[in-house]
Amino acid sequence: MEPGARFEYYYSVFGEIRPDPLNPRESSVWGPKISVMTTRGWQEPAHLREPKGPRGRIETLTWESELLGYGREVQVYLPPGYDEDEARYALLVVHTGDQALTHGLMDRTLDNLIGKTVAPLVVAFVPQVRFGEGNSEIAEYSRALAEELVPLLEASYRTFGRPEARGVMGAGDGAVISIYAVFERPGLFGKVAVQSLFMLDLKDDVPVLIENGAPQDLDLYIEWSRLDFKDEPRRDARAESREIVRVLEKKGYGPLTREVADGTGWGGWRLR
Repeated sequence: MEPGARFEYYYSVFGEIRPDPLNPRESSVWGPKISVMTTRGWQEPAHLREPKGPRGRIETLTWESELLGYGREVQVYLPPGYDEDEARYALLVVHTGDQALTHGLMDRTLDNLIGKTVAPLVVAFVPQVRFGEGNSEIAEYSRALAEELVPLLEASYRTFGRPEARGVMGAGDGAVISIYAVFERPGLFGKVAVQSLFMLDLKDDVPVLIENGAPQDLDLYIEWSRLDFKDEPRRDARAESREIVRVLEKKGYGPLTREVADGTGWGGWRLR
């Protein structure tokens, strides 16, 4: 195990998840308490600390999709100063956004980084309400995202309304929804970031979308762990992320990539 890494682990006792009784360091990011281990040199990043400066606010936007036939509540982060001026902002759509808030502490991260290393922006945290949105129903969801949600967000908030000022991101299930939407709906987003990308039944579809699609002006970030879903044969995020990088580079894109030593989950994803 290399320096500077963080892992979560647990014991399964007759099917019941239990933390290590000899390790006082615990996490409950996913619900049940499990144990945390870090190797020498690891430090929790400052962006996860309680913010001390100006804070943004979160309001709820209801998206009732006619194309999908059901609705959901989208939590929208507005940066400090949004209500004091008439400026326009970049837009970021975060998939599995409810988890990004509750488990990923992303609003805390935004409060700590905006005005320092991140320009002020509007962030829409979109929950995944059906499993099929990241698998069998992904094409329908992608259409609804492009034709309904993004226009709704841009009609409701002061955004630039240009692809280069729109980003999309996600981890796990949210990663595949994000990368699919970028290439199935070219010209919608100019930036995409994904963590622990696994594609289940879509592992053949996404490379074809990339290979057959018209070139786009995109900024891409793809991150995976050496241990991503290592115990789940259908979720080989390590291999699938590397394959997507290969296809992107063959197409002429230059994605920024990162392989980390952590395990899978919000306890690791939120660090970055």
